[in-house]
Amino acid sequence: MTSGTLYVIGLPIGNLKDISHHAQEVLQKLNILACEDTRHAFQLLKDLNLPHNKKLISLYKDNEQRRVPILLKLLKEGNDIGLIVSRGMPLISDPGYVCIREIIQQNIPLHILPGPSACTAALAISGLPPDKFVFLGFPPRKPGKQKNFFEKYAKLEITLIFYESPRRIDKTLHNLEPLFGTWNIAICRELTKIHEEVIRGNYSETLNSLKEKKWLGEMTILISPKI
Repeated sequence: MTSGTLYVIGLPIGNLKDISHHAQEVLQKLNILACEDTRHAFQLLKDLNLPHNKKLISLYKDNEQRRVPILLKLLKEGNDIGLIVSRGMPLISDPGYVCIREIIQQNIPLHILPGPSACTAALAISGLPPDKFVFLGFPPRKPGKQKNFFEKYAKLEITLIFYESPRRIDKTLHNLEPLFGTWNIAICRELTKIHEEVIRGNYSETLNSLKEKKWLGEMTILISPKI
């Protein structure tokens, strides 16, 4: 029996109109989806006017290892499966890596449908140098570990990109000010959505001007010693 194919599908990071025609075509025909959040996936299919009576298999950080054997069995039985996360590209600060590694080892067909990523979207609109950058995902939460984490990357003197929760953004930015106070910063919030906002400037000056700011939504932070 010929194995099925795993489709790694990029989804919009906010605005549903950003979904590719190819992604919609593949989502239309697939009967099984491995998804970070089954409720979100169900609603997404409804919003896109796609069939939503599909088999939805939850695949998130804490259960990915246990879900991989189930997906492998289905693929080896000839089923095509789509891998999606709530927003953007699977694996980019999202689940999927364990699954992809096993799929490759098992020589099961794998196909990518690229889509938006908050990381590259923020870089393009930030006004900071895009030629060399490092994406750091979500940094450690504890202040000491956080500083140690960023110190090694500060020496590179290139654009650094990371995600942060609106609940922790103030603490994180203040904690890192001794390291990056003279650098440039771009704070990107709710990209592609109605309340999209990009704040640019000197790190310390920008931080000082945002003392009363109430943060909401998805956030991507970029810092660079150059412009």
